[in-house]
Amino acid sequence: MSKLACHVQKFKASDVRGIQIHNQRESENSKNTDIDHTKTNLNYDLHNDQSINYNHRVKEIIADGYAGEKQIRKDAVVMTGILVTAEKDFFDKLSDEEQKDFFKESYEYLKEEYGENNIVSAIVHMDEKTPHLHVSVVPLTQQGKLSAKEIFDRNGLRKLQDKLPERLKRFNIERGKPSDKKHVTTHEFKRQKFKQIEQDNKLFEKYAPCFDKIEEAYNSAKKNLLGGKYNIELDKLNYLRGSARQGLGKNYNTDHLEQKVQMLESSIKYYQTKTKEYPAIEKKIQAIEKVLNGNPDLKRQFEKEIQLQKQTQMQKSAKKPKFFK
Repeated sequence: MSKLACHVQKFKASDVRGIQIHNQRESENSKNTDIDHTKTNLNYDLHNDQSINYNHRVKEIIADGYAGEKQIRKDAVVMTGILVTAEKDFFDKLSDEEQKDFFKESYEYLKEEYGENNIVSAIVHMDEKTPHLHVSVVPLTQQGKLSAKEIFDRNGLRKLQDKLPERLKRFNIERGKPSDKKHVTTHEFKRQKFKQIEQDNKLFEKYAPCFDKIEEAYNSAKKNLLGGKYNIELDKLNYLRGSARQGLGKNYNTDHLEQKVQMLESSIKYYQTKTKEYPAIEKKIQAIEKVLNGNPDLKRQFEKEIQLQKQTQMQKSAKKPKFFK
C-alpha cells in the first residue's frame, strides 16, 4: 500500500511573495529543475478561480478573523503551507479523474480542519515529477488568535498525519512512517559548532605553510603584475585564491605552487570556458612564483603579517568562553 506524505511549513510576511511566485508559476527562472514548463498549464487551484495576490489575501483574512488585542509582530508566522503527495507510482496507477478526486478530498479535509475562510490557495502542481498539492493557510485559531505554534503543535501535527490518511483510505493509501530524525537541542547544536570550529583551526595550522605560499603569490601579483607584463585581472586572482584555500584541506603534500594548480583542476577548467584571454593559467602562476622569489623583502613582510594573524587568532581562542567540558 502506498504511503501518504504530508508536510507543514511556516512562513513570515517576507516569505509570502516568494510562495506566490512558486505556487502560481509566475517566473520561468525558477531554480527548481524538476519543473516542466510545457505542463504548467495542467496545474490548477482548487480554491481560487484565478491567480491572486497572496499578500493581499493574507491581510484580508487576518483583518476579518484576527481578534487579538496586541499588534501582530513583523516576524510573526502569517501563513502556513501544507504539502500533500505520495510516491510517483501511486499517481501513475490513478486515472486523471482519480488524481483530481484524491487532491480534492485532501483539500476538503484541510478546509474543514483549518477553516475555509482561512485558506489562501490550494494549488495542484502537475508539472513536476510527482503530482502534489500545496494548501496555503493563515493560522488563525477558532478564538481569532494568529498562532501557527498552537495549531501545528505536536498534537496538531499528529492529528493531521493520522486523520488525513483515514479520509483518503478509499484511494488505498496509508499514513507514512514517522520521521526518525532526532531533534537537536540548542546545547547540543552549540557543542557541535564549537567542535567544528576547533577542527577548522587545527586544519588551518596544519596547512598554513602551503596557504602562506598561495597568499604570497596573490599579494605579489596584486602589487607587481597588474597592468604589467602578465596582466592578470584582480577578480580572477581572487577566484584562484579562494579556490586554492578551499582545496588545501583535501590534498596537501607539497610546497610547490605547480601542484596546487593540479589541485584546482576543476576551477581551471571553469576558467578556460569562461574567459578566452586566460587559457594558460598554470604558466602565469609559475611566473608569479618567480616574481616572489625575486622579492625577498615582500616575502619577509608577508610572513610577519601571517605570524601576527596567527598570534591574534590564538589569543582569541584563549579568550573563548568554555561552555562545555
